[in-house]
Amino acid sequence: GHAVAWIGRGERHVLVAVPDDDPDRSTRARALARELRRIAHDASGERRGWLIAELNGEPATTSPLARYFVEEGFAVTSGGLQLRVPRRPPSGPPGPPDEGVPEA
Repeated sequence: GHAVAWIGRGERHVLVAVPDDDPDRSTRARALARELRRIAHDASGERRGWLIAELNGEPATTSPLARYFVEEGFAVTSGGLQLRVPRRPPSGPPGPPDEGVPEA
């Protein structure tokens, strides 16, 4: 594997290190966007998405790398590239035992 990105404190600034030439550039950029999407979806109920304001020190929406994030479900917004994650239902105690099943 290759180190591809550094995510700044607050997770809004991302420094990306990908090769200048394809196919390695697009392969690694897509893998990064896919991994950030996976992290957001697999995280605990606290995370509701991800907003990337800057990529390599420039507005994320105008970065040449933005298209890879958009392909993975990030939306172009006034604040940057935003990924929304649906809320998960809270996991509570198990429900009552099934009615109709006799207890032993």
